[in-house]
Amino acid sequence: MMPPAKTIRRLLSNVSILSCRAKFTSSCTQGRSTCDISKATSSCRFVHSARVTRIYPRGQRPMAAEPLIESSSSSSSSWANRLFLPATCAAAAVATWYVNVVSNEHNAAAMYSTIPMEQEDETDDTDISVDWMNARVTPFGRVRPMRGPRSPESILLLSDIDGTLTGAKQGLEEFNSHWLKDEAPQGSYLVYNTARPRGPGPTKSGYCELVEKHHNDNTLHFVVPDALIVGEGTEIYWFDDLEEATPRIDEEWDNMLQHCWDRQKVAALLDPHDERIWLPELQINDDNKYRYAITVGSEERAMRLTELFQDTLDSNTYTVAYVPMTWMPGNFIITVLPRIAGKSSAARYVARKLGFMHESVLWAGDSENDMPMLDTNMRGILVSNATPGILDASSDHVSTGVVHVASSGHAHGVLEGLQRFRYLHL
Repeated sequence: MMPPAKTIRRLLSNVSILSCRAKFTSSCTQGRSTCDISKATSSCRFVHSARVTRIYPRGQRPMAAEPLIESSSSSSSSWANRLFLPATCAAAAVATWYVNVVSNEHNAAAMYSTIPMEQEDETDDTDISVDWMNARVTPFGRVRPMRGPRSPESILLLSDIDGTLTGAKQGLEEFNSHWLKDEAPQGSYLVYNTARPRGPGPTKSGYCELVEKHHNDNTLHFVVPDALIVGEGTEIYWFDDLEEATPRIDEEWDNMLQHCWDRQKVAALLDPHDERIWLPELQINDDNKYRYAITVGSEERAMRLTELFQDTLDSNTYTVAYVPMTWMPGNFIITVLPRIAGKSSAARYVARKLGFMHESVLWAGDSENDMPMLDTNMRGILVSNATPGILDASSDHVSTGVVHVASSGHAHGVLEGLQRFRYLHL
């Protein structure tokens, strides 16, 4: 039976654990002799790598300028070494046993390198996944608790919102609870990747308006993400200030798009063909900086205009695409973006900026505007209510296991896919 964690901490409280490359070293009184026991026992190894631990009596670490002198096994070894080494070896062995048991689910090396032993009792039992339902509401969601340190179990989840996270109140609440209790504490990042503008704006269709509407209706609640990708991958915002939940625009991304976007040129080409099916009384493009869109009433017309716009615009600078308006069936929206933008390009940019390899990145979506994510080689989740278009396009990815089609819809499906990939791959 495993002793309580506090018992182990008391046992370890008389030693300080530091990283080194090769040897177990003890600094004893007066003589400060050093004994190399790295070959004598493997129980002094503390982490699963080529690193070995140094364990010193508290307050007796050798000065940085002092050379470490190798001592022989002769009788010249002091009585302090003969008494101290077995005790410290025993402590190291117990520490190693404890880490081996716990490290199946926690990165022990990171834990002991970031938490000083004297402060462990103050931080170990802290639950950083607070009651989010009672957290302060901001225009961008409920303020999330502080994320834990990065670890090998950390992931990056880039999730679409409409039809993916939304659609079922209980599902979103369960997703939020899982994220705050299980994912955030181990250093995972949550990013919303949506075609909506950031808002607030004249069309009242932005992410901010979505949060406000559902909060006022008490229907859905969103946790403030670590980052927000809006406008179909044209704008990126970071939430660095947990207290204020105030987004900071990614200036590097913004500058790149600014130099390859001519809004007047694009508008002059698209506006004469706009049927203004959605929000005819408003300028739907006023909410977006680097995305321009028009609406038409048939797929045949959408296809023909898309080809016309792409032939007219520089294909090395702009990309043109059309997708069904899922909220107004039978109608289509044609969008023009800077070629370097888009959901997939922004996802790669965010993953690279956060230092995640694609094996540790997941995306979730439900419709055709998520199809560019299929080209990223990132693992994907399609909820059961996904549209036929993206289901057909993802068939090869599903057969190879890169994309999982959930048996549940909306946020329940995202949670299902997240847990499946954690079990099988991460």
